[in-house]
Amino acid sequence: MSRPARGAGTAYDVNELREDMRARARDQPMTGADVLRMMKLAGEAPASATFCKVLGRVAPRSYLHADGQRNQTWTPGCKKLYAYDDVVAKMKEKPTHRRRERTARAG
Repeated sequence: MSRPARGAGTAYDVNELREDMRARARDQPMTGADVLRMMKLAGEAPASATFCKVLGRVAPRSYLHADGQRNQTWTPGCKKLYAYDDVVAKMKEKPTHRRRERTARAG
């Protein structure tokens, strides 16, 4: 769906804005909540439960500590930081063998 967004007297293509947002988000470490917000803005957000399940299978790029430091060391209370592209790639992966078996039995 491509309709112009209006702001400051200029019309923008929604798809163009989404591509710009994806380009800015690429390889930027952000929390899982921020990744979900970005996916919603991009129009590609899954159900919350699906997102949480997939996010649990994505390796964090770094950790954000209470004092504001970002590094590769996990400590209790720190926040995991993910890359937008890592989460999207994991969402697009093919279903696991176990999931295929489950859907075959259900169908």
